[in-house]
Amino acid sequence: MKNIKYLLVLLVLFASCTNKNKYDREIKNIKAFTKCYDYARWFNPSDESVDIDWDKFLLYGIDKVINLKSEDSLKLVLNDLFKPIVPAVSISNLNFKYDIKKFDSILKNKKLRPTYWQHYGADLGLSSNKYRKFRFNSKNETNNINKLAIRQYLPAEFYRNMKVRIRAYVKVNSNTSGSGELFLSSYSGFAFFSCLHDSVNRISLNKWNLYEEIINVKADDSLIDYGFYMNGDGEIFVDDLELSYYKDGKWHIIFKDDFEGEKISKWKMYFNEFTKKISHKEKYSGKSSLHIKSKGKLFNSSMKYGDIIDEKISDGLKISLPMVLIRDDENTYPIGDADSKNKLLKSMNDFKSTYFLDNLEEIVQYWSVMNYFSPHLIYRKDKWKNSLYIALSKEMNGESGISYLCNILEDAHTSYHVHYDNQYRMPFYASLIEGKLIVSNSIVSDIKVGDEILEFNNQKVFDVFNKSGENISGGKRYKNLLNTFIWNKVENKALYPIVVKRNGKVLHLKLMSRDRGCPAKLVKMDSVIITKDYTYLDLSRIDLLNAKKIINEKHDKNHYLIYDLRMMEYMPYALLPDSIRLLNKSQGGQTILRTRPDSFKFTKLGFKPKSLNKISSEIKKNIFLVGPYNISNQESFIDFIHEIAYGVTVGDYTAGANGNMNFINYSSGLYHLFTGERYIYHDGKCVFSKGLKPDYLVRQSLTSFYKNEDDVFNAAVKLVLKKK
Repeated sequence: MKNIKYLLVLLVLFASCTNKNKYDREIKNIKAFTKCYDYARWFNPSDESVDIDWDKFLLYGIDKVINLKSEDSLKLVLNDLFKPIVPAVSISNLNFKYDIKKFDSILKNKKLRPTYWQHYGADLGLSSNKYRKFRFNSKNETNNINKLAIRQYLPAEFYRNMKVRIRAYVKVNSNTSGSGELFLSSYSGFAFFSCLHDSVNRISLNKWNLYEEIINVKADDSLIDYGFYMNGDGEIFVDDLELSYYKDGKWHIIFKDDFEGEKISKWKMYFNEFTKKISHKEKYSGKSSLHIKSKGKLFNSSMKYGDIIDEKISDGLKISLPMVLIRDDENTYPIGDADSKNKLLKSMNDFKSTYFLDNLEEIVQYWSVMNYFSPHLIYRKDKWKNSLYIALSKEMNGESGISYLCNILEDAHTSYHVHYDNQYRMPFYASLIEGKLIVSNSIVSDIKVGDEILEFNNQKVFDVFNKSGENISGGKRYKNLLNTFIWNKVENKALYPIVVKRNGKVLHLKLMSRDRGCPAKLVKMDSVIITKDYTYLDLSRIDLLNAKKIINEKHDKNHYLIYDLRMMEYMPYALLPDSIRLLNKSQGGQTILRTRPDSFKFTKLGFKPKSLNKISSEIKKNIFLVGPYNISNQESFIDFIHEIAYGVTVGDYTAGANGNMNFINYSSGLYHLFTGERYIYHDGKCVFSKGLKPDYLVRQSLTSFYKNEDDVFNAAVKLVLKKK
């Protein structure tokens, strides 16, 4: 009997090992390709690789390597894939020694210069992406330096419902390859004026011209911003700048700068790739002008010729690749074979992907970006080591590999959904309460508030939630509490099967999707409730102007204001008194930490912890309802009002994901959001994956939900009555 037990144990272990290694060869092939892809995309500065569609190349490459049976065939295919776009690469056996000196003969030409990539994160070519890249010493394409150079702001309080105008004389150096932008905005939106984007205006690069922009300041705007952008590598000169407002039929000057003095400290400098100074050589009038110049690089740290990548990519193969190439005005060296590249491009364009390959591409793309550029991977390095193998294995065995990777990073910004022009939602809103997905709002009669969703589109609901909810956050606290729509991969006005549990009975329904939109409210309450003791404002459902009016009327020593921030989609700074709002600008703020692939280390940018001044105790009668839906910019607001003691917070932990959102586009038409920069608050704390703890921790219970009671709101009311 004992021998039979041992035999059974051995059989189970054998079966488990066999199952584990079932796709071992395929996964190792994709891993080897992924490492080559990473180095070729992020660290290879060859001209041949600049115009490659890396998404298509990724799909095409995975398809080419996935079914290879040996290391020798893998080596041949990888060289065929990468040589046409990375001429200096060598994918070889482990004993191969790469000789960088074989290119030394070209160095005798003194006109040659080194070129290499500088990155602030993974620039993925999206306009909303805050990351940027720069190919040093390269002039045959526009380098991505396009950021705010200098800026000023002023309170909008005195200019609301008026026109505001900025005008200045601008000249761009005739040797400049980039351009400049005069910038003007109000708090509620941005208005950009590009002074050199039009081809006609480019003729006047070396000529002073007057440029202006006019905006309408809205009644609820709080700040006016103005300044200058730089596009690409270059320099601009600015003179006779004037900011004014229109009233009683004429323009009145708010601010004027002729740049005649030697000091320009009033202008705040943004980013370190620009310099500003007074120029006495160039001026429109007077004796001088403002000179803004791009340094032509993102940061001072650089690489040198001879720096190479020499890394193992599989059991028997490695990749060798110079990170610094040499170039002249025409080419990078060595020059690749044009016929081979054209053949590769044609094959890529003719290639048709599959749903399975799309999923593998998403895993590799996400892993690649996070592996080199995630500002928070430092917290998860121990779990990340074998993550690519495990994620690919899960996908091949019918699980979600991308969800696995997201859960390692625990990034509450992480979202995975279709583009907005194709987004459709089911006609209900669901909330995760005590581990169950409960319908909390519905705009059709078929599905009821309180229904527990068990299956959607013939899949168990949490499989859907992990793969295609509005958010598949890896943040544990956020994931367990997030209110979410089910909407991904849903077509407009199509019927979808849904299984729910209602009053103990399991019901099989079919619901039609609709074009976005469904009120996101946990409990049906009025957006404004006014009593003798307090006023409640649901800031997700009330007009900002109406809210401001009510706040001004009710803000006295004997009346409490309860602000519901739980479903906010913007920063409600405009609701604060101007004096407090400006306090945030002058004393608050965050410090950004970024990753750089030249050193693979974090770069700390001038962080000095400091304390915020507390405000008068007479205006503390504010209660803010918070929860896991509060993310990023809302967390900045909550932290600020807490630090200055403007009120107390009641509810649950916030999401814990402060730092701008960046995007990864996939060939399938989906995209990922992720936290692009690591923000450290003014006092040194980091909220990533932790969130902000409220002063009074209260969580919604399922029992109260079925009674149509809001536990967080009720706790706030009890607090008011207790303090009274």
